[in-house]
Amino acid sequence: RNEHIIELAMLLRCYFASIYLNIAQTSHEQLQKQKFSLFSFKQKKNLQTARILATFHALQQLTNLLYQQHMLYSEPVKGQWLIAHQLYETAVQYKYHLTNINHIQGVQHPLANITQAYAQLILLDIFNTNQIRQSEIQALFQCSFDWARMIQILPKDTASTKYVVDPTKDHPPVYNKKQSSNFNPSIFI
Repeated sequence: RNEHIIELAMLLRCYFASIYLNIAQTSHEQLQKQKFSLFSFKQKKNLQTARILATFHALQQLTNLLYQQHMLYSEPVKGQWLIAHQLYETAVQYKYHLTNINHIQGVQHPLANITQAYAQLILLDIFNTNQIRQSEIQALFQCSFDWARMIQILPKDTASTKYVVDPTKDHPPVYNKKQSSNFNPSIFI
């Protein structure tokens, strides 16, 4: 019974992430395909807002899913990291990764933009939680909201780069010195 409840909770988290991902992709496709006239400015603005909020909430759901997986000492599902990287890459490409979510929604989220939500997801993987107790995993997750604001995610390598991401791979961040030859990073942490 407990295993069924745990599996159901994981599936629900996956479905929530899928719903937000679908909204983000649909609104992005409409923004790319549709030509907007001067009179449909409000429709375009609504689609942009939907894309921003759906991307942010999809990353939050992926973070919560990873947190649940860490609590159960299980592995990420296939495609989980690839989706997260693609969401962030699209946000950077179309320059809405730093848009303040709190300003759009009129609420106070601990994380203010897509970059911070992505940074929190990365932090959860970097913590290497397979070697610590569940209470410590929970404490790290709670601290990750504050620490995510301190992480710098850059498009090029710097002297202070500790981790790198190849957004074409379904793989978490890799320590900067340990990547293989077929690894082409474009996100530097």
